[in-house]
Amino acid sequence: MKVGPIFRYEFRYQWNHASTWLFFGVLLVLPLLLTKLSTPADGSYHNSPSSIAFFTVFSNLLWLIMAGP
Repeated sequence: MKVGPIFRYEFRYQWNHASTWLFFGVLLVLPLLLTKLSTPADGSYHNSPSSIAFFTVFSNLLWLIMAGP
């Protein structure tokens, strides 16, 4: 069997599930809200390396929890 038909089938299958859209929405909105609503205590900017590292690690941990078994 070729990869193309398998990919199309899996893509259509996942596209129609609500959980796919829920995961996408949470992973899109939560980091945006964290960066907009948070105020760094040390007066740094949101695009500082430490802030970017924190939000990256937090978002990755959230994804691992959501995509876990």
